[in-house]
Amino acid sequence: MRAVFIMMFTVSLGGMLLLQSTVFAADPLPTCFGVTYDSNHPDHILGTNGDDQIVGTSRNDVIFGMNGNDVVLGQEGDDIICGGNGNDILRGRGGADRMDGGDGDDVLWGGADEGDQLFSGDGDDFLGGGEGDDLCDGGRGKDRTNGICAILRQVP
Repeated sequence: MRAVFIMMFTVSLGGMLLLQSTVFAADPLPTCFGVTYDSNHPDHILGTNGDDQIVGTSRNDVIFGMNGNDVVLGQEGDDIICGGNGNDILRGRGGADRMDGGDGDDVLWGGADEGDQLFSGDGDDFLGGGEGDDLCDGGRGKDRTNGICAILRQVP
């Protein structure tokens, strides 16, 4: 969905009325696990639609990789990481992380803490839980796991 803003101006020149308009369009802000990107939030990190390499902080980050083949490292904290479309590599590290690779052939790794949630869309993905009890949902495609995930579903 795209937001469209129209600005209209009326100018009077010697008895003639001129009407000019300018149209601005903006893509909606990305959302990841119900959290919408906020540029004023210090723990929100936004990638580009190209191939990004993003490293989070020790806080509870929300990282939006966007489109492209991204490499995202969450670091410590209970992170939320969404790779977007593309062949992404997402690594949670410490904390109970939630990750969504989006569509593409993705590699998702949970961290050292239990409680990671790994999701991916269409594509042939690898979902690797870390230590502890982790949940994995591979979506559509020929997905693999390291066996440390409780598989929510596997759709052929």
